[in-house]
Amino acid sequence: MSKPVKVTKSSIDPVTLVDRIPDEKVDLLALAQFCQAQLTNIEMDRSGWLDRREVYLSDIDNFIAASEEDLRFEGAAQLHIPITLEKGRATHARLFQALFAIKPPFFVEPQEALDTVRLQRIQQLMKWVVSRGANYYKGIQEAFDDFLWNLSFDGWGFLHLKWDCQVRKALVVKEEVTKNKKAKVDKDEYGNLSAIPPVKLKEQFEWLKVFEGAVIENIQPEDAFFPGSGDIQRVPLVGIRTEMTSHDLNYYSASKYFIKAAVDKALDHADTTDTTGLAGSTAIKHQKGINQGVVIEHPAATSVTHEGLADKYIVFKVFCSFDIDDDGFKEELVCYYHPTSRQILRWTYLDRETPTGRRPVYKADYIRRPNRNYSIGLCELLHSLSVEVDAIHEQRVDYGTLSNMPFFFYKASSVLPNEPLKIAAGKGIPTEDPQTDIFFPQLKGGTAWGFQEENLLYTIISRASSISDISVGQPVSPAEMTRTQGGVSALLNEGNAQLDVALRRVQQMYGDVLGDMHQMYKDRLPRNFQHTIIGEDGQTITDPQTGLPEMNQLADPRREIAGRVHFYLQANSSAGNKQLMRQNRTILFQQLLNPFNIQLGLVGPEELYEMSKALLEVSDEPNPSRFLRKPENVPKPLSLTDELEMIKQGLMPEIPLNDDHVGKIKSIQTFMNSQAVQTGLQVGTISQNAMVKAQAAIELHQKFQEGMQSQTQSYQNSTGSQLNMMMGGNRGGVSQQGGTAQMPVEPEPPTN
Repeated sequence: MSKPVKVTKSSIDPVTLVDRIPDEKVDLLALAQFCQAQLTNIEMDRSGWLDRREVYLSDIDNFIAASEEDLRFEGAAQLHIPITLEKGRATHARLFQALFAIKPPFFVEPQEALDTVRLQRIQQLMKWVVSRGANYYKGIQEAFDDFLWNLSFDGWGFLHLKWDCQVRKALVVKEEVTKNKKAKVDKDEYGNLSAIPPVKLKEQFEWLKVFEGAVIENIQPEDAFFPGSGDIQRVPLVGIRTEMTSHDLNYYSASKYFIKAAVDKALDHADTTDTTGLAGSTAIKHQKGINQGVVIEHPAATSVTHEGLADKYIVFKVFCSFDIDDDGFKEELVCYYHPTSRQILRWTYLDRETPTGRRPVYKADYIRRPNRNYSIGLCELLHSLSVEVDAIHEQRVDYGTLSNMPFFFYKASSVLPNEPLKIAAGKGIPTEDPQTDIFFPQLKGGTAWGFQEENLLYTIISRASSISDISVGQPVSPAEMTRTQGGVSALLNEGNAQLDVALRRVQQMYGDVLGDMHQMYKDRLPRNFQHTIIGEDGQTITDPQTGLPEMNQLADPRREIAGRVHFYLQANSSAGNKQLMRQNRTILFQQLLNPFNIQLGLVGPEELYEMSKALLEVSDEPNPSRFLRKPENVPKPLSLTDELEMIKQGLMPEIPLNDDHVGKIKSIQTFMNSQAVQTGLQVGTISQNAMVKAQAAIELHQKFQEGMQSQTQSYQNSTGSQLNMMMGGNRGGVSQQGGTAQMPVEPEPPTN
């Protein structure tokens, strides 16, 4: 076997033309100075915010006991009640459910004239991108999970969209192909292969492309640099702190994505410590490491070279407005800046990277400060309240400790040693006169005041955070508002009002992300690109005959998915509460499942299918298609004339559910009692079997009519809007003697 040929930097394919650095003579030194000055000023302006954030982080996940030197006395209480973590987790869960619990999560609305086929292809592609294609074939859910966590606790979240191509060098085994030679295969008398010649294999080094597509990444707040006010799409500079290794720099240089001369200088300035002068984010990361008990910023643990030295290069991706060609007009640029070596590693025009012309950075706020970029999160909102609750709780525990194990005074001239003594179970202390030599002081006060104050603080915390007991599935008291499910719904809707404000901001931002991703894929997908088709339930659609996934092929993506569209999200705060969603959809089902709607043709099998599917989607069943089948070839109601004509001929008419049952019952009864029918039966113009079929038709119409009425009544009862949940014996109720009200239980679905 021949020795495999090594691959070199020269064998790396250069990036496409759109990603190459523009071939223009520009002043990169001035751009580097601009970036350094802007980043340094931003770091200085937010130094107070960084210091405060280190303190706030302790409210989330720092449950490490304090040292003995910091305690009020030996054995003092040091419990940290995780109030901030509890409220933040509840807020994060509700936001996450609101975005991803509804299926499909978004709709595509055309903003210009688009044909139905193109609109469908755009929606199919983006469903695949969101659930499968983006973020290294994992979908965007994990990135949004982290984003919503930062939004809840820090007050704002920051996302960055990029097009990434991941490659790696590998020694692969491939079949060696010999030119102008065909393998000869022997066959037996039945035509079966009797012998297959051996395949000759060879080893070969290759650059393997393991992923190419859009990546939406959550940026930690300490790594996002922007001024304290102003729209991030219009401020002079927005920077993202990233870390690269020598492998990254070498590959980007060889692929002509970075400037080779700048990379060579940067490789001589590894950041063994934070030498950029922008160390605030490093301090925050260090604090996170302390909280979890693992210092994550030790250079040798994160990345090393062959010599065991740190292999870390702090690089800022910068979006800025700067006059790079000195013509008096500012251009929108994207560049990579290495502060340690003061080198611009890459620059290009923003419109080459993002077809929408929008900086691919996205920010949403939880509690906004008007005209300020650093919003209020639960860490800042609840910090002082959490500290106060901890202090009151510790004082009550300390009171009990000192009451049960009290300190005491004794006479210095007694036989006791003149040093502090400790009381222990079963330990005797000799003294001449226990009645006079030792004195245990009586502690005044008690713990009652602490309970009242602590309850008051918890009330303030619930109001400030808009997260109450009912929001996290806990019983509430008093029970007046929870006697009926209607009262519970009203209570939840009022509590969700504040959450909806933040959710609307996330919706707008999410729509911008999807719009930019759509344009990225439109410009960058290769010809004849294929992807699986994702159904409404989020699962891959398969061919029922072969079991293989159905594919959508785009012969020319630049044309077939082109167009200006808006992505509309259905997210709302009710999506975080399945019980509330079931109740709302049941009420909707009740209103639509009205006999008049069905008789007038306003509601048919297709609408009933959609309503039933909507109810199943908010249940715990992940695959509603197991229980529902989309109606096909549904029979249409016959006209009254055609139905009577069939009865005259002695035939049973086909009667569907969506028919005018009341009107036809009266008409058929009038038909049976008419003199013309009696005459027709006598002379033979009407079948002798007509009266039997007429009676059968009436009975079937009555059966359908009664079924619809009972079904409607069942859904009216199942909404529970007027059911008294305090009646004894009812599920979800409480006894009339008192107690804590429980969340009402969803009634069982009606049966046909």
